[in-house]
Formats: sequence, structure tokens, C-alpha cells
Amino acid sequence: MIDARGAVWLALAIVLGVAAPASAQDTLRFDFGPPVPAPDSAGEARCDAVALRRLRGGRVLWVRPLPERARRAIGGVCRCTTPDGRPCATEVRDYLRGRAPSPPGVIGLEHHAGHVFLADTSGLLVLDAASGAVVLDEPTPEGRAAWFDRGRWTLGACRGTARSGAFLGRCDDGVVFFDAGHALLVATRPARVVARATLSVDARRPGSVSIEGPLGAHTLRVEGAIFLR
Repeated sequence: MIDARGAVWLALAIVLGVAAPASAQDTLRFDFGPPVPAPDSAGEARCDAVALRRLRGGRVLWVRPLPERARRAIGGVCRCTTPDGRPCATEVRDYLRGRAPSPPGVIGLEHHAGHVFLADTSGLLVLDAASGAVVLDEPTPEGRAAWFDRGRWTLGACRGTARSGAFLGRCDDGVVFFDAGHALLVATRPARVVARATLSVDARRPGSVSIEGPLGAHTLRVEGAIFLR
């Protein structure tokens, strides 16, 4: 439930750039709740995503409130000031103003095969693209089995790129979701999880890792680079 203060913030978010340009065919955008002041921080506040909306030509087709796990995962600092008192740049503000493709916490957002797939650092949410109804809600298991900064993955003839130990990729009529070693293969006709696995590092070399294991009828392979810090 979004209260009156939240509704004001959502309206402000749309003015700042959450709504799609009128020329766009279909756009998926996040709504954010009101700023919540950070404890022990002067002037800094956090905003969490509260809903996902689908727009067509600026017209709202549906709004889907996000599960609590996703609300905690998607968002970040949206209000802060520099030492000289000026507003500082944040990833959430950049997203709301149309300067970033996605807010912090989002791994991938795909409109594919009649469904909307939202992957974030807490799990995978699958919605019916026409109505916004929840089809699947798959929280990611706790614990990190594998990590890398940038990488590439293959599953049979499917392939793609990954970052920050995670990816959401199309594979034929379905999608592959991977986060820190936890993998899901999701079909779309109908939408269902057809395979799941927890994969660990198969080989480790200076600055890189290889992750490999069965997922459905094929082997998922991820080659990742680890940047020196």
C-alpha cells in the first residue's frame, strides 16, 4: 500500500523522468518511495523501489507493486549534499532523470515471450506482460558460491555477458538467471522453472575464474574476470 506521501513522491518521480517519452512503444520503469533519512547521516536519504510500471506512448498499462525482498534490493541514496552544500549526484537520481538505464540492485529487466523478467540481487520476478500479474517469484538462496567483476556465459547455443557476478539472459523462448553461483533456467510456454543449480568455481587463475555445471539439458559455462583492487 502506497500512502499519500508516497503518492506525491511517485508523481515527482514521473516528472523527473520515470515516465517514458511519448514516442516510445513500450517502456518499463520503476516507481520509488519517499526518501528515508539515513541514520547518523546529515542530509542523506535513501529511496527504495516500490513498483514496476509498463507504459506505452506515455500511457500507463499497469503498475505492479514489488515484493518486499525486491524493495530492499533495488534503490539507494537519492538525497545527499556535498561538503559545500550542493546536491550531490547519486545513481538513483541519475535513473530518475533518465541518465542511467537502471537503478542500483537491478541485474536485468527483459520483456520477452509475453513476460516481463525482473532480476535483482534478491531474486527473479516474472510477470505477465499484458496484465502485470505475478507468474513466478523466485528468491535467490542465501550465500555466494561464485563471484567475478565482468564475464561471458554460454548455455548450449545461447550466450551473453555478465557483470558483478550475475546476469539475466535470453535463451530461445526462455531466460537464464545467474547470481553469485545460483542459476535458474525459466521456460515461458508456460512460465515455469525447468532447472535450477548452485555452481561453484571450477577453476581459478590469477585475475579470472571459470564456473561450470549442468543446467537443464546443457552445461552452463561462465568465464569471469576479477579486477585487482
